[in-house]
Amino acid sequence: MKKGMFLLIFVAAVVVINGAYAGKQTKPSDMRQFRPREIKMDRNHDGKVDRLEYYDEKGILLRIEADATGDGVMNEVVYYKSGNPDKGTRDLDGDGKIDVTLVYDKSGMIIKSETDTDKDGKVDEWVEYRNSIPTKAEKDINKDGKVDTFLSYNKKGMVIKSGVDVNGDGTINEWIDYKDGKPLAGKRDLNRDGKPDTELVYNKSGVVIKSETDTDGDGKVDEWVEYNNGIPTKAEKDINKDGKADTFLTYDKKGMIIKSETDTDKNGKVDEWVSYENGNPTKAEKDTSGNGKPDTWVSY
Repeated sequence: MKKGMFLLIFVAAVVVINGAYAGKQTKPSDMRQFRPREIKMDRNHDGKVDRLEYYDEKGILLRIEADATGDGVMNEVVYYKSGNPDKGTRDLDGDGKIDVTLVYDKSGMIIKSETDTDKDGKVDEWVEYRNSIPTKAEKDINKDGKVDTFLSYNKKGMVIKSGVDVNGDGTINEWIDYKDGKPLAGKRDLNRDGKPDTELVYNKSGVVIKSETDTDGDGKVDEWVEYNNGIPTKAEKDINKDGKADTFLTYDKKGMIIKSETDTDKNGKVDEWVSYENGNPTKAEKDTSGNGKPDTWVSY
């Protein structure tokens, strides 16, 4: 009897104690009342964090860092102002240094960018955008600190025209039209008179394959050049200005002249052959009798 009474009292005590403990328990916190300060994401599901988001105490977004190339390094940063994108930076080559600076409008669209394309610490490309799509650009190709290349883009952000100051005199002397973002046809002003004197033709890959030039400014083409991967392979010239090619040039793989053949007396037959090394003549053979065979030899 005593033993049973003791067990009953023990059980009652346990129930009372548990009840008292349960009464002191707090309910789980509602996570909605807390604002995140940092969020990490793995967007490509490779097991590595590739996006970081930082917030202030009010839960307003301050900065986003992203690994845009998948190399494990955060190479793209966007800074926010009042919850909207304001400025950004990019590291295009993964060396840990900023080479692109971006400016955004209030809706979060890119409106400007400045880029150091050759990593010399100086900005050499400036681009303007509409709805984050480039509309025009300026570049300093020859690295003299001055803009020498101007680009225009279509509504899809593909380049359609370019103007280039090739010789650095402050005047545009090369104009190129593009199709599908690749050069289609171009013109150059080689004699700096403000008028195009050379016309360029490109292949589907955007590499120049032919050119025609008025070398003396008389309004007539007198030089025709063919190219392979942008390097001249052969050319024809009208030296005596009779409208017909009388000089034929051959180039090596580097674009250096190695041979020329010329009709010097306008009879339609080649009568002079010249060999070159490093762009300089080394020897020449001439046919002075008109029989088609060399009879004079000259060394340089």
